[in-house]
Amino acid sequence: MFQYVDAGVLVVGPDGRVIDANPAAQRLFENGNPLNQSLDTLNASLVDTDWDDRQKPVRCELSHASGETRIYEAERAPIFDDYDQFNASVLLFNDVTELDAQKQELEQQRDELEETTAQLERKNERLDRFTGVVSHDLRNPLNMAQTYLDLSREQGQAEHFEKVADAHDRMETMIDELLTLARTETALDEADFESIPLEPLVEEAWNTASTGGATLKTDIPWNCSIEANENLLQNILENLFRNAADHNEPPLTVTVGTMDDDGFYVEDDGTGIPEENRTEVFEHGYTTAGTGSGFGLSIVQEFVTAHGWAIRVTESNDGGARFEITAVTIDA
Repeated sequence: MFQYVDAGVLVVGPDGRVIDANPAAQRLFENGNPLNQSLDTLNASLVDTDWDDRQKPVRCELSHASGETRIYEAERAPIFDDYDQFNASVLLFNDVTELDAQKQELEQQRDELEETTAQLERKNERLDRFTGVVSHDLRNPLNMAQTYLDLSREQGQAEHFEKVADAHDRMETMIDELLTLARTETALDEADFESIPLEPLVEEAWNTASTGGATLKTDIPWNCSIEANENLLQNILENLFRNAADHNEPPLTVTVGTMDDDGFYVEDDGTGIPEENRTEVFEHGYTTAGTGSGFGLSIVQEFVTAHGWAIRVTESNDGGARFEITAVTIDA
C-alpha cells in the first residue's frame, strides 16, 4: 500500500528528516527525491507548531519537478514503538487543487446570487413604494382636481380652475420624481465615479431647478472637485434647491459651501425644520408644502447613500435649514 497508493506519503524521523517516501511523494518536490532531507528544506510550511492537532491538516503549495505548482493538505499521524515512545511521523499529502478551484467558483456563484437577490429586493422595495404612491399619494391631488373641476362646471369661477391646475402641476412633479427613481441605477461602483468641479455643477443645478425668486450664494474654493456620479450629484443639488424654495417665502438665499474637506452643505435663511421633524423629512411622501411631492428629500437620501455618503439636517446660522453631506472625497 505504501508503494502503490496514489497520495504522496512521507515517513519523518524524530529529527525532522525524511527516512522514507513512496513514489508518489518523490514526484511532489521540485528538488527531486526528498529522502534524508529535512521538512523545512522541502517546504517551510510543513514545519508547523500545530502538528500535534491531528484534526488540523497543514496546507502547502508544492512545486513539482515538472515546474507545476499544486496545493496540498498534509495530514500527520505519529508512530510509536513498543514502549509507547514517539518514533516517527507519517505525512499524507492530499491534492486539493481542483477542490479549491471548485470552492472558489462556488463562492463566486454564491456572491453573484447574493448580489442578484439584493438587487431584486431593492427593486421589490422600490416597486412597493411606487405602488403606494400610485394608489394613495397620487390619488389625493387627483381627487382634489376632480372636486374643483366639478365646482368650476357648476359655478364657473376662475379660482377653481387654478386649483385644478395646481393639482395637475403637483401630480406632474410627483411623476417626474418617481420616474427619476425608477430609471436611475443607485448601486454605484468605482467606474461610476469621476472628479467633478463642484461650483460649475452647483450653478448648473441652480439654473435647472425651479427656485422662484431665491438667490444662490456659494462658499466653495475655486479649484474644489468632488469624487461622485455627476448625474446623481446634480439631482441631489436640484432637489435640495427646490426643497428650500418650496418651503420658504421670498426673499430667500440658499448657500452651498464645503466643510473641512469632508463634505459640503446646502443651507438657507428661511424658517428652518423643527428638530423633531428632521428625521422624517427623508421619508417618501412627507411634505409640509401644499404643492410639494414629498419625494424630493427621499430621492436625495437615496442618491447620497448610493455614493456611500451620509446626510443630516441641522439649523443654519440664520435659523434656516442646513443639509450636511459628509464622508465625501473632496479635492481642494
